[in-house]
Amino acid sequence: MQNQDSTEITKRFFDALQKLKANGIIRGKQTFARKYNIDNRNFYKAEKDMNRNIFQTSWLLYLVRDYYVSAHWLLTGEGSFLRTIFGKDFENFANNLQRKNK
Repeated sequence: MQNQDSTEITKRFFDALQKLKANGIIRGKQTFARKYNIDNRNFYKAEKDMNRNIFQTSWLLYLVRDYYVSAHWLLTGEGSFLRTIFGKDFENFANNLQRKNK
């Protein structure tokens, strides 16, 4: 069983996937899981029951590295959802990433 902090991080991970999908940056959870060779059953179990120890920390890496989600936000829930680059909002960069992934 995960502690409360781990459960909150897991929840933010799945919230981030929803935000990326809503903005057209990813197609959905299944596509994300396939891209990173994540077992679909474990992926959906981790979302359904966030208190179980199924969630893999490497899943956070994919969001931070490939989609520029803020690691600080993922871990603490504080600050901006997307990283700030050189003091500028990430919005324009995210739009470029969206076009690139289509």
